[in-house]
Amino acid sequence: MHRFLLTLVLLTLAGCSPTTSNAPPQPAGASVVRSEKLCVIDVRSDEEWAEGHIPNAIHLSVDVLRDRMAGAVPDQQTPVVVYCAGGVRSARAARILTELGYQHVENLGGLDEARQKLGVK
Repeated sequence: MHRFLLTLVLLTLAGCSPTTSNAPPQPAGASVVRSEKLCVIDVRSDEEWAEGHIPNAIHLSVDVLRDRMAGAVPDQQTPVVVYCAGGVRSARAARILTELGYQHVENLGGLDEARQKLGVK
């Protein structure tokens, strides 16, 4: 239990999921899913989030993303992936993050597709 709480606190402070990988650095334009320090952002509504989400994801609905992203993930070099219910809002979120200056952004589409790409249930 203590390890879980410590992990939760660290993830909250870092704003990132504990995804780890031994994969080498990816060239520009490559998938960021295998990055060592990967932040997973769920841009769905509060109601959708409450129904279920990817473990360790950060919930920032697409409507508040522009205002709250810097507080959640201050380092714009951090690899970020976004997902929603079907892919439309996550595509919008990916554009917003790129406009904000985030350098490594990937749209994972809908929740099911994101789970598959991240290898989580």
